[in-house]
Amino acid sequence: HLCQFVELRKYEQMSVRQFLEGLKLSHCDWLKSAGEGRHTPLTSSVKQLELLSKWIYWLVNSLVIKTLKAFFYVTDHSSYRNQMLFYRKPVWSRVVKSAMQEKKNVMLSVIQKQDVTQLLSEGKTLGVSKMRYLPKTSGVRPIVNLSQRRASSKTKPDLTINCKLSNAFHVLSSEKRYSARAFGSSVHGMDDIYKLWKPFALRERVISLSRCDSEPLLFVNVDISNCFDSIDTKKLYQTLEKLMQRREFYANPNYLIRRYVSTVASNSRMIRSFKKLAVTDAEYVSFDVFARQLSTTTSLRNAILTDQVITLK
Repeated sequence: HLCQFVELRKYEQMSVRQFLEGLKLSHCDWLKSAGEGRHTPLTSSVKQLELLSKWIYWLVNSLVIKTLKAFFYVTDHSSYRNQMLFYRKPVWSRVVKSAMQEKKNVMLSVIQKQDVTQLLSEGKTLGVSKMRYLPKTSGVRPIVNLSQRRASSKTKPDLTINCKLSNAFHVLSSEKRYSARAFGSSVHGMDDIYKLWKPFALRERVISLSRCDSEPLLFVNVDISNCFDSIDTKKLYQTLEKLMQRREFYANPNYLIRRYVSTVASNSRMIRSFKKLAVTDAEYVSFDVFARQLSTTTSLRNAILTDQVITLK
């Protein structure tokens, strides 16, 4: 069972009951009380099973897991979905040190602790995040957790970086809908891929049926090395500025964030989804009109929509 526990994939769990499978109380002489014969009373068996469960829980949590943490760095891999890999800590330390040195020469710089404190107090930075490295086939990939709250002495906890960027993200997502041409051949998810793939596949099917000597299709899979690390931020800002000025008849739109809750029934239980949508003040409509628009333009059916915006009259 310990081998099965160590080989668990990410998000998989193993209960104490699973550890007890195939294990008999008669194999554990230390559980028996003095003077007990071959036949153990039911009350004693229940107590022995409880003690054995507690001992297994202690063994796994206080010995096995801590031993693994002491000698190995356990992480997932970009190429092996949810499979956990074990790196000896000296080996992983060398890998991280090499990767950090490479990033310092390209996109990272050292900053003093007092400077960080000053920037945070003045509100001139989004915050501080932890970074970890995810192994891949060649090298490692830095992963930054922007959804982690920063420890603060304030009564009200600070917002996460993702929360601070949430409204800006929804505004840009709204612009994406209206400025599809600016993205060229880019696609955003499987739905966009299907919209382009379906007419292409139908057209190619007609061509292949009309021609007996049609040439085979060749598909090329490419990957951009250090894609996000090599983005020209100045060019990115220029592109965003052009997107924000997309409308000739509406030069400087004011954006409103509409917040609502969608509640649907699934497998005899209710599922709530908290959603946001950015619209300009010219596009803003009452919530009942907005709900009707959702029912006609999306696949949303049999749902309860709740407005989370307080309107003052």
